[in-house]
Amino acid sequence: MELALATQVLPDPDNPAKDLGILKIADNLPVSIVAAVASALLAIGAASAADQHFAALFLAGALSAIVGGFVILLVKGAR
Repeated sequence: MELALATQVLPDPDNPAKDLGILKIADNLPVSIVAAVASALLAIGAASAADQHFAALFLAGALSAIVGGFVILLVKGAR
């Protein structure tokens, strides 16, 4: 659904490949970043490999959701 909506507001509908490529990077980049950062967050305060700090991971997720919500307020609209 979101891809169909995104194709309706592309800046250059005659040449969509570049814009769709940027859209896919924006879709996949957060997943890659979270995978890299999550292991570091789980290791905070860990004395052994079995000891993981899920509170730090969930706190970081909650903070990023709040920041993302405020960033969305800056979006004025689509063309």
